[in-house]
Amino acid sequence: RIMVFLSAILCILWSIVFIVETAVDTQPYAVLWGTTEPTRGFACVCLCEFFLSRSVILRVVVLGTGVCWNSFNLTLRALKGLRRAQWANMFSVLY
Repeated sequence: RIMVFLSAILCILWSIVFIVETAVDTQPYAVLWGTTEPTRGFACVCLCEFFLSRSVILRVVVLGTGVCWNSFNLTLRALKGLRRAQWANMFSVLY
């Protein structure tokens, strides 16, 4: 019970870090691929950089918020299980 409680707290903290990092960080992501030049046969590595669109950022933030909310609910259920012995392993019961 205590490990579920602590794991849920850790999941809450990491989801908050994930949300903040996704919303604040505007670094582009890169796509790399290898190819050969058709005439000379030289191998090269090509690179393109893309920024995340607003809709992708919004979806990722909503995902992180959902994980945070579900972890918070699990934390409260684990806390209730720590307080009352008959609720100890009943994580499927919602309050």
